[in-house]
Amino acid sequence: MLSSRNFCFGVLSFVIFNGIALGQTSIVSGPSPSASAACQRISLGSAETQLWPQDALNPDFIDAKTHYWSSTNADLTPACAVFPTSASEVSYVVRVLLDYPSVPFAVKSGGHNTNVGFSSVNWGVLISFSKLASTNVSADQTTADVGPGARWAEVMTALEPYNLAVVGGRIGQCSNLLMIVLANLFLGDVGVGGLLLGGGLSFLSAQFGLACDHVINYEVVLANAIIVNVNVTSHTDLFWALKGGGNQFGKFQDKPLLLPANHRQELLQSLLSKRFLSGQ
Repeated sequence: MLSSRNFCFGVLSFVIFNGIALGQTSIVSGPSPSASAACQRISLGSAETQLWPQDALNPDFIDAKTHYWSSTNADLTPACAVFPTSASEVSYVVRVLLDYPSVPFAVKSGGHNTNVGFSSVNWGVLISFSKLASTNVSADQTTADVGPGARWAEVMTALEPYNLAVVGGRIGQCSNLLMIVLANLFLGDVGVGGLLLGGGLSFLSAQFGLACDHVINYEVVLANAIIVNVNVTSHTDLFWALKGGGNQFGKFQDKPLLLPANHRQELLQSLLSKRFLSGQ
């Protein structure tokens, strides 16, 4: 068991180490010529693109740079932030990046991952999915197409009128006031993309499994900028890898999810039960 002295030393060592790491990247006071050139080319596409420093005070740029669960990620400054609204726009960004192999980039869904550089970048290209965040329920109400930039609170709010729920993030499994209170008190607004690619624990997992088990199709932009649909019959090896494999296999667009029917009331009862809140 660590003493309080050892614990404090460990914390201080961590902070100093990160300060050195970030200091090494922040010696450069701005983006490299290659990063600036890549950002300029990306801005010629149809997706909204905010460039540093001229757009540094733009609300979209500020949100992309600062809206993270871990403030350490917010210490980094992208050379530009791009906000695609379709797979074709993501594909265009990837094609540009292929011409600039030295330019770093990151892909951001909800920004909940604590690891620096997983969804943040210093003087590189930040691809934010905040404008690709819709939730559309199928006509038969058995599946939903969900954008990778959606937050689980938004997904649940969209499903609520249908009296439906989905196996999703534990913060975001109920909507309205209760959701807002829980989000502010605990984990924040978890994004759909990161949670699903990481496997995804849910309040419904004991009954229905991990959140990723309910993805029936991924629309993916591959590293060569080709757009493919990944499912049980197409690119099956990639479909397997995405069930917990993280964001290293491509950029992900709409994810059709299977909806366990009519579990919203059951879910709220579980959330409010003493047994759940006590962690038993």
